[in-house]
Amino acid sequence: DSPLAVFVRRLDRIALSQRASQRLDRFMPCLLERLEQGGMQNDALNRVFDLVLTICRRSAYLVLLVQYPKALDRMLELFERSEWVADKVIRFPALLDELIDPSLGRQIPGPEELEESVDRILLTNPETESVLEALNYLKLATELRTAVGQLQAGLSAERAQIALSELAGALLRGVLIVAGREIEARHGRFAGAEQTGDERLCCPGNMAVIAYGTLGARELGYGSDLDIVFLFEPGPDPSSGPRPLAPERYYARLAQRILSYLTVMTPSGRLYEVDTRLRPNGRAGSLVSSIKAFRDYQLKEAWLWELQALTRARYVAGCTSLEAHFNRIRQEVLCRHRDESELAPELLDMRRRMSEEAQKRLGGSLERSPKHRPGGLVDIEFVAQLGVLASARLYPRVIRATGTAEQLEELASIGWLSEDEAAVLRDTMKQLSGQRLMAALVSGGGAPEVDSAGAEAIFKQKMHC
Repeated sequence: DSPLAVFVRRLDRIALSQRASQRLDRFMPCLLERLEQGGMQNDALNRVFDLVLTICRRSAYLVLLVQYPKALDRMLELFERSEWVADKVIRFPALLDELIDPSLGRQIPGPEELEESVDRILLTNPETESVLEALNYLKLATELRTAVGQLQAGLSAERAQIALSELAGALLRGVLIVAGREIEARHGRFAGAEQTGDERLCCPGNMAVIAYGTLGARELGYGSDLDIVFLFEPGPDPSSGPRPLAPERYYARLAQRILSYLTVMTPSGRLYEVDTRLRPNGRAGSLVSSIKAFRDYQLKEAWLWELQALTRARYVAGCTSLEAHFNRIRQEVLCRHRDESELAPELLDMRRRMSEEAQKRLGGSLERSPKHRPGGLVDIEFVAQLGVLASARLYPRVIRATGTAEQLEELASIGWLSEDEAAVLRDTMKQLSGQRLMAALVSGGGAPEVDSAGAEAIFKQKMHC
């Protein structure tokens, strides 16, 4: 049966009010006229009709699409191009409001605008549930703008990753503040804790969120989870509330509440999946670490893979005085003397084990995986991390960057990589990142095949294999 015939049968099983039926009768000729002109494939037609079935009872959206024909055209074009966009709009029809904006995809909110949006949400929504729903909608709308920017407005993969990372940072700050309100109401606050600006936008106590992985590197993708670690500065006394807590218990409760709010399902979806395994001692360790315990662990107990992770780590939210503490510790740890001839074999062995695990998990060949293929994104990251760990003692500037592309530039500037090698690695990374992001948006790919042989050769040469 044709998608239209299936749609009609499914529509017959839905009881509509008289007003909804009238609005649907006005909308369908507009839709069918455009579909006849477009020659849309059946998969895309099914997505369009799924949306109509979803919104026909909320018929104000039908009126919106009739009143704003350009929004209807944009919706059809995006549904034809991207299964990801279609799925988001079908699940959350409120995103149809975004399609009215003619600048959709051309104006991606920057960090200041995102911070203002989060502040507005925190100040105008008294209930935690409404704050979380509004933060989730902000995420949906910003991700949609970013995706449309890539699909229709020539937004580069690098800029898209930065936009998604800035969004996550702003949302983490918002969740930290709303979780702090809840904990403060139960357990009070600490004397002398950092307090600046509007106290409604402050977090009680001295805790910071440190981003690792793709968020730390500002390379977040669509659907990426967040690798985060919680650090705190303990004081001598318990909190001041009716049910006082010692600092570690207080901050552990706060961290647990943050994780709960990041992952809870709201009418606008959930914010992020979260991975906290990069904290000291992994799953066996406490959810939060004092800044002193974190320093001691990194200097005395951290494994090489944890040092690799630290090259991509940065402060993203919370107590600003802890940012300086964290940066000093990061420099102290990463700038210790390390022999490149000892580092390279250990990194190569780790890379081989990662590849074997990826092979088991993904099945088949890794040749088409932007991340795990020879000369792929992980290989390029390993080259950058080897360079940073081997060079930081003599050239501390190389640790300033947490993103792989910037690290490669720094390594070229000190001569650890030649300009040609850095250019090959950066170009390959740019193409593979674009391929990976576009594969999330467009079913079946949407990006040309990438030749990673040059990056593979540089990886082998640097790892002495």
